[in-house]
Amino acid sequence: MQMQPSSPTLRESVDDLDQRLARIGAGASMLRSLAPQIRHGVPPTALVKATEDLGRDLLLASAQLELVHERAVLELTSLRDTPRSP
Repeated sequence: MQMQPSSPTLRESVDDLDQRLARIGAGASMLRSLAPQIRHGVPPTALVKATEDLGRDLLLASAQLELVHERAVLELTSLRDTPRSP
């Protein structure tokens, strides 16, 4: 019998999103460092790779953000629906 992998907790999902956003921040830094080279006619080889990586990270971050939002809404709804003790 195979066990189904459990879905990540809200905290784990937030941590994953944080890591992805850090990669996007690093990609932005890379673009800033490449800008002077582009202005001086250096072939944009590094820019191609940087933009491919950044594009992938933006797509993945968008999906992760949606997941975090959905999980947060579910947990909030669950807390509101939980009866309180007197």
